[in-house]
Amino acid sequence: MDSGKKCWVALLAFLLVAGVKTLQKNDTTALRAVADGNGKLLIDFHQLSNSDVSTNLVVSPVSAAAVLAAVSLGARGETKQQIQDALYLPSNDGITKQGFRDIFSLYTSHKNLTLNLAEAMFVETKYRLNEDFVKSVEKYFLADVESVDFVSAPSDAADVINLWVSNHTNNKIENLFSADSFDYLTRFVVTNAVYFQGTWKISFDKSETRKQSFYMDSVNFVDMDMMHVTGDFAVSSSNELQANILELQYTDEEVTMLIVLPYDRDGLLSTVQRLTSLDQVSAGTFPQTVQLTLPKFNIETTLDLIQTMKQLANALVVLSSTAEDGKIELGIEDVFNDQSDLSGVTSSNRLYLDTFVQKAFIEVTEEGAEAGASTGVLRRFNKFSSLDRSDAASSKDQRAGGDVNQQLEEGGQLKTLYETPVKDKESNSWPELLLPSTALRTAISNDVLESHIE
Repeated sequence: MDSGKKCWVALLAFLLVAGVKTLQKNDTTALRAVADGNGKLLIDFHQLSNSDVSTNLVVSPVSAAAVLAAVSLGARGETKQQIQDALYLPSNDGITKQGFRDIFSLYTSHKNLTLNLAEAMFVETKYRLNEDFVKSVEKYFLADVESVDFVSAPSDAADVINLWVSNHTNNKIENLFSADSFDYLTRFVVTNAVYFQGTWKISFDKSETRKQSFYMDSVNFVDMDMMHVTGDFAVSSSNELQANILELQYTDEEVTMLIVLPYDRDGLLSTVQRLTSLDQVSAGTFPQTVQLTLPKFNIETTLDLIQTMKQLANALVVLSSTAEDGKIELGIEDVFNDQSDLSGVTSSNRLYLDTFVQKAFIEVTEEGAEAGASTGVLRRFNKFSSLDRSDAASSKDQRAGGDVNQQLEEGGQLKTLYETPVKDKESNSWPELLLPSTALRTAISNDVLESHIE
């Protein structure tokens, strides 16, 4: 980019990345270890879903990781190893516990935006968990632990859990579970909620918002509300990603949103495939006066994370050329079936995770961005030991070296921007990526069961 005013015009698809700037005082060894792992997990989620860039994605790896990391404290043997490998957790539980404790604390330290991370455990009234496990979850994951009656009053239990989730996501996420989610084998549920709301440092003028064409690919487009603003933004150009990058600051300047815009109109998939580190989108920016056009959107998804987590391997995926049977190796498997060893959670060796679901949303308006996610894990008791169960707007928190928990990959319905002279409201568009993250390098993105833009 040369000096002077540039125009970023609305494009096809885009990836937003949110995060917080690194502050040495918060950069503990444990925090760094967990934050780096969550950053890698964010990239893994992208790569696992990169075969389809025509679908809107919203997922929060930090929310999913916080739930499974808590479970890992009570896991043993191969079950524990699989969780640690897939989530890039330290082999030392002490580091994992302190790292997540630092992250949960960090989420409450922002002054000019709302950024919350909370966890809770709901236990069947007549069921007893290992006391050391409960103390660790309460101390290091700051979890609320409550007793509910899954067996006799499943509807009431669902109401209690859903109310907790709603209260911790500003009433944006509701009905994570229904009464039908529970039965007489349900023993306890672990939930996590993430909520973010921030105001732009340079806000968009509502009077300038108007309908424009948003290209889903080089040919197809939809009409949607496009926001406009001119201001000084940090930008960069990455030949490695074959994309331009623009940073949108919130009033709390420690948190930013990064917009990654592929050079080519059909280059979204290629850019996602090239993305191997958050450093690729957060380094080397410089100030530039820009005319910015950004889509106004609201996306919500409900995700079944079991299959996705099964596919997460320590090195993202083990390529077929390195696998003995020519197949990709799986990541987390045992904890979702009767091979599960959660003997640190309870004395029984017949406990496994039956349901792993996440609801997430992100909304971007003229004033700012709002996003949230809630992840729930349902743990059941095997009646028979032989039972066979089968089954990016992002923000970057640089204080933790990680991302805000949201990642949005708008392949096919959102617009983004590109550096090119303005021709008219339908000027050239290129796909763009969006991936959010925060204090622990997380993001929101994964398997999409449903999504929409309003």
